[in-house]
Amino acid sequence: MRTGPPAMPGGLRVRLLVLTFGTFLVGTNGFVIAGLLTDIADGLGATPRGVAVSVTVYAGVVAVLAPIVSTVFARMSRTTLMAGGMLVVAAGTAVTACAPDLPLFIVGRAIAAVGGAAMVPTATGTAASLVPPERRARAIALITIGFTLSSTIGSPLGTLIGDAGGWRLPLALVAALSVVAAVGIQLAVRRVPPAASIPMLERLGALRDPRVVLAVVAGTFSVMGFSSTYVYSAEVTRESTGGTGALLAMLMFLYGFGGILGNITAGRLTDRLGSRPIASALLAGHFAALVALPFVVHDLVALSILMVPWGLCALGTGVAIQHRLVSVDPARATANLPWYSTALYLGTSLAPLWGGLALEVVGPPQIPHASAIALPIAMVVFQLGFLIRPRGVGARPEPLTWLHESQHPGHRPARSRGGRDRVVPGGLPHVGDLLDLPARRRRDRGARRVPAAALPPRPRDRRMSVRAAVVERMRRLRPDRMPAPLLAWAVACWLLTAALAVVVLVPGLTDGIVAERVGSSEVIGTFTAPLPLRVLLVLAVGVVGGALVTAALLRATGGSLARAAAVAAGAGFPVLALAAEHRWLSAAAALVLLAVAQVVALRRGSPSLTGVVVAGTWIVLAVAQFSGDADGDWTWIALFGAAAAFAAFGAYYGVARAAESRSALLRPLYRPDLPLLAVLAVVGLVVVLAVLRLTVARELFPAPDPELWTPAERSPLSWAHALAVAVLVAVVAVRSVARPLRRSRARGVTAALAVAGNAHLVLAALGILVGLLVAITTGGVLLLDVPPVVVAALKFAGVTAIVVVALLPPFRGTTARALALVTGAYLVPFTLVGLLAATGSLPDPLVGAAASPVQIALLLLAVAVVAALVPPVRRALGAGLVVRLAVVPFVAVHAGWLLPAAWSELGRIVLVVGVLLALLWFAPKPSADPTAHAAGVLATSGGQLLALTVFALALPSFVDDPAIVVLGLFWLSVAVIAGLVVRTQPGTDDVPTEPRVTAPSPELRGRRTPSA
Repeated sequence: MRTGPPAMPGGLRVRLLVLTFGTFLVGTNGFVIAGLLTDIADGLGATPRGVAVSVTVYAGVVAVLAPIVSTVFARMSRTTLMAGGMLVVAAGTAVTACAPDLPLFIVGRAIAAVGGAAMVPTATGTAASLVPPERRARAIALITIGFTLSSTIGSPLGTLIGDAGGWRLPLALVAALSVVAAVGIQLAVRRVPPAASIPMLERLGALRDPRVVLAVVAGTFSVMGFSSTYVYSAEVTRESTGGTGALLAMLMFLYGFGGILGNITAGRLTDRLGSRPIASALLAGHFAALVALPFVVHDLVALSILMVPWGLCALGTGVAIQHRLVSVDPARATANLPWYSTALYLGTSLAPLWGGLALEVVGPPQIPHASAIALPIAMVVFQLGFLIRPRGVGARPEPLTWLHESQHPGHRPARSRGGRDRVVPGGLPHVGDLLDLPARRRRDRGARRVPAAALPPRPRDRRMSVRAAVVERMRRLRPDRMPAPLLAWAVACWLLTAALAVVVLVPGLTDGIVAERVGSSEVIGTFTAPLPLRVLLVLAVGVVGGALVTAALLRATGGSLARAAAVAAGAGFPVLALAAEHRWLSAAAALVLLAVAQVVALRRGSPSLTGVVVAGTWIVLAVAQFSGDADGDWTWIALFGAAAAFAAFGAYYGVARAAESRSALLRPLYRPDLPLLAVLAVVGLVVVLAVLRLTVARELFPAPDPELWTPAERSPLSWAHALAVAVLVAVVAVRSVARPLRRSRARGVTAALAVAGNAHLVLAALGILVGLLVAITTGGVLLLDVPPVVVAALKFAGVTAIVVVALLPPFRGTTARALALVTGAYLVPFTLVGLLAATGSLPDPLVGAAASPVQIALLLLAVAVVAALVPPVRRALGAGLVVRLAVVPFVAVHAGWLLPAAWSELGRIVLVVGVLLALLWFAPKPSADPTAHAAGVLATSGGQLLALTVFALALPSFVDDPAIVVLGLFWLSVAVIAGLVVRTQPGTDDVPTEPRVTAPSPELRGRRTPSA
């Protein structure tokens, strides 16, 4: 029984292929300039940027004339219009090929552009009209493939021909082939009726629909994003190609090959899922590719790999955007589609100007970064089009859909404005037109009308649910939900958060912070910073203290001791810091404010007033910064040191806990019924990625990553250590399949590992506290120089103690024990080797004896490969565990880079954006008690400001510091493996919702349950 759409007739396929060949030539005429840019400039005695202006002229003429030609010649046969357009392309290209100077060269390009303006939109509209509705996106994709092939074959081939026979030869060939295409269109694409006559004012009226305008603007910026780099590809890739035309042609071919995949994939997925998710995903991938491009331009292999996904995302986006223009109003597709041609060529015309500016200002390697700026704009503009439901012109049409009788029990028809029933698609919520319906629904038979009252409620649209969730979370922060004093605190947090975000993100603003370490321990140091930055940071900490104290007092259920402790924690530091610098008058003022805050808190006075007094102590400290000797004093020694310890602990704990919480994205890895094909595909993909990381992609990350991914050079003892850890991971994971572990006490183990891994920062905090007390009592300066051997001893003792505690009976059957045992089996020998090395007593045979996480991941991957290929082993372990043993370790050894990446330039952007969005995520739900709701909002806002303040303070402590790299790659990676490989019972981290499972899990498929 046929389940797919009917096959495309052979004659129709020939028509579409002829049209594709025509668009291929038009695209080649535009793209071939990129590969010949330098040769043309030398031949005409011009500059590369001057020749690039011809691209702007060509694309600009097409952008302006495309809608005009479609209107003026609307009564002409489409066949004649397209054939005539190709002849004009041939004439203009011939003039270009024979041009003796740059002005005539540009004139020829303009003439050819007139023909392109007649050919491209007409061919796209003709293709859409020749096929049934369910194949429109694929027909559009096929025509768009002509442009993709022009970048895959046309431009690289033109570059090779130009390298061999001069730049005029490929242009002459394009002119000759354009004549052939004109003849082919006239012969093959016959009996195509003229398009409906649409006056220019009506065609321009399409722009009255803001959805069309936004789609066109998004298309313009999307095209500008890839064209501004592609036009100057010869300059961008010169470092890796050495100016060789053959290598440049190979890169262009790979880019175009990715574009072909993008067109085919985007066409099919857009027919199935709609244009919104596909365009969003492709724009995001395009942005990531351009951001990564400057980092690999020096490596031909890495650059070649990146060209494929870049082309896929860049050229696949156009299919989704054109589909959007059609789906807005299918009846007006002929009027809407020419505007994409305008967007295509408008973006192409702007690209050389933007890319040329970047070429002069930042240099060729950074042109992709300049190009990437256009893509977030395109994504935002495209998404805005889905938030608009205009009335009148271009309004959403009534859906022409049906409901199959067999689907009657689960669906409900929509209601028209008059209250009458209208037909809705089976299995789908309300959608706007035929193009947004899955093809299988459109092929259903037996449609009939069903009374609305006879059907249950319709399923919610997921997209509307997400949008409603975002709106609902924003409403949680409405000012009218909070009392005025608490609202003032929240606004103060938001303003200072915005100010710190600017400080962290704008290059150069934090360059004035200078850190000078004391002694050989690299634990404690002095810090200096410009006066405005110091004042801003002190005020930020003061607002954090006041806001969090206010929130704590509003929620306080304890006695006087808890209230006094909260106030002391918020206001005690300014008193100590000012006293340590012997600024006795300022210290006395801060002490008086601290005492007032304590009295108000203990008498259960206004929490807002208490917070204001707490913040007042920090204002005193901020005023003291205007003293000439305030820079580099104990205030900054303590603040920077405490921030470094807090940031390292919080980053480790946060990443580890996020991994252990089992994100929804990882739930498929715990399914017991994964099909064999899926298991083989996933394991095979991980094997391919591992091979790439061991070979061509070894240098993607900085040191010490290349050394870690050279496991053949590791000592045999390290492999023995890795094997022992891998065996322990496998044993714990297998046992957890039969008897899922209780998620209990894992937070405590993770926190203890974070403290042990940051032992040097714990010592720093203690040393700073001792130094403050010494400075207050004696006036002397004591900056402890902690020997590395002490740090190593504390790390070894801390890890050993965690393992011993986890062996106690209360930890039996918990994730805490599994986490402690696996991590301890790795870290105890690791820290022992470090301790022996610090004391100078490490025997030569033990040098390099500790395993690396990469070795453990490779061994677990080998276990997964054997289990996937050997049925008895696969049945013994279970399909889900096989996949986890392959995926989790490979991801974990890269997740360790999240810690050092947070301190990179790109990491700053990601972290700041994440902190800003966290306010929406963690904002509390509205409560009947406005004060309780305000306390939750205030705590969230204060935590947001605290995160950015700590990050700004900790920046000089971790920049170029290898300690954070070791913490992330070695301490964090194994903890993530241990937390994700095991299977757990459902429930919270402390109280499971189900009793311990004693029966074999379905994942075992009949395997005998091991003993506890």
